[in-house]
Amino acid sequence: MEIDWERFKQVVDEKLENRLKSITSKLDEQDKLISDLNNTLQSLIEIAKPKANKLNLKSLTKPATVSKENAKKKESEGSCEDKPAELTKDNSEEHKELNAEES
Repeated sequence: MEIDWERFKQVVDEKLENRLKSITSKLDEQDKLISDLNNTLQSLIEIAKPKANKLNLKSLTKPATVSKENAKKKESEGSCEDKPAELTKDNSEEHKELNAEES
């Protein structure tokens, strides 16, 4: 059985060309979708800017409450010195018992 190489090459070339066209059209669709998404995001950002500016202005008017919270945190951190030290490996009850047994 003899293979017609010219016909084979023609069929392969046609299939490759069709596949390439399909891939190209899919990429074009994706490019369009990406462009649409970018435009939508830009629109949303422009819409959100005035709202974000208003939120920033509100947060700037409330620094006193933040300062009070920070002061409370610092006070509670300072009182840690009054608490007994936590047991560590060296001063734990188990370690003391092991030392007593070894003696």
